[in-house]
Amino acid sequence: MEERKVVSGYISNYIYESQDSLYKVCELVQEDDTTLIIVGSFPHLEDGLSYEFVGKMKKHPKYGEQFFVESYSKSNSFSKEGLIHYLSSDKFYGIGPKLASNIVDELGLDCIDKILEDKEVLKKVYGMTKPKIEVLYQTLKDNYATEQVFIRLFGFGLTAKMVERLYSTYSVSAANKIEENPYCLITEVEGFGFKKVNQLLEHFGSGEAVWYAEPSELRQASCLSEKQAEVLVSSRDEDQLNDWIIELEEKEIEFYSYWHPRYPRLLKTIADPPLGIYVRGELPDSDIDTVAIIGARKCSRYGAAVAYEIAKDLGRTNVVVVSGMARGIDSEGHRGILDGGGKTIAVLGCGVDICYPPENQELMER
Repeated sequence: MEERKVVSGYISNYIYESQDSLYKVCELVQEDDTTLIIVGSFPHLEDGLSYEFVGKMKKHPKYGEQFFVESYSKSNSFSKEGLIHYLSSDKFYGIGPKLASNIVDELGLDCIDKILEDKEVLKKVYGMTKPKIEVLYQTLKDNYATEQVFIRLFGFGLTAKMVERLYSTYSVSAANKIEENPYCLITEVEGFGFKKVNQLLEHFGSGEAVWYAEPSELRQASCLSEKQAEVLVSSRDEDQLNDWIIELEEKEIEFYSYWHPRYPRLLKTIADPPLGIYVRGELPDSDIDTVAIIGARKCSRYGAAVAYEIAKDLGRTNVVVVSGMARGIDSEGHRGILDGGGKTIAVLGCGVDICYPPENQELMER
C-alpha cells in the first residue's frame, strides 16, 4: 500500500490539461530545485506561487514515477521571485515584470492579501493606472475565489473526484452550499448520496438516529471524516426541517425514502435509484401490473387517438398506466386510462406541486 506524503513547490509547466474536466499533469519544482510529475484534479494554480500537495507516489507503466494528488493547499510563504513571476504572467493584462516588481517592493510579500482586502493600496505603486488596478484586482479576486473553494472542499475530507463533481455543479459557491446544507450532496450532486447515506443508516439504524446523533458518535462512524461530521452537526436546523414538513402537509405531498415500505419495488432495481420520491395522490401497490405509454409530444391525431384508446381499454382491467404527463402521447395515455375507470402514475421532471405543461392542470387534478 502506497504511503501518503506531502510535497511542496511551484508549478513550472502544465504538461496536459483535460478540456472536459479539471484533470491535469504538471511539472512541480520542489524546494530543493528537483522536479516531480504530479497528477490530479484541481484548478489552474497561480504560476510561481508555492503549494503543498497531499497524495501518493505511484509508478505508471509508461511514464514512470508520478505523484497522485489527493488534496492541496497554498503555502504560507511566497518568494519575491515567485510573486513577480505570477503578477507579470499573461493572466494580468498590462502588468509586466517591472510593474510587478514595483508592486512587491511597495506592498511586500503579502501584497496579494493586501490588494484583495483593499485595492486602493495599489494607488501607492508607481506605474499603476486605474484600469490596471481594476484588471489586477478582479483577476486576483476571481482566481482567489476559485482556489479557496477547492481548498475548503478538500478540507471536508472529500476525494479529488468528489471535489471536481461538486465544483462542476455549484462552481464557486460549492463550499458555501455544503456548509449551509450538506444534505444537498444526497439529492443534487452525482456521485454522492446512496452509498454514504446507506452506510450512515447501517451504522445508526435510522435517519432520525443520524439527525440526533452526538458529534462524538458521528466522528466515530467510519464512513465520515471528522470534518464531514462537523459539517453535518453544524447544518442541523430544526426550524427549517419543521417548515419543510409543514409545507409538505399543506400541499398534501408524501415523501417516501428508499427504505420506506411504500417505495416502488421496481424502482429499487435500477442502477442508481433515487434516495426518495415525492408523491401526490395514491401510490398503487408495487405488485400491480403496469404499462408505460410514452411517445412524441408533437404527435399525429391518429397517434393520439390510438394511445387514448389503448389506455382506455387498459382502464377496464387492473392495470396501471405509467407516463410522464408531457404533451402529446403521454397526456393521451393518462387521459384514456382515467376515462376507462383505471389508475395512472405520472413521473414528473419537476416538483409534484408544479403542473407542467400548464394546460394539463385539469388532468393533474383528476
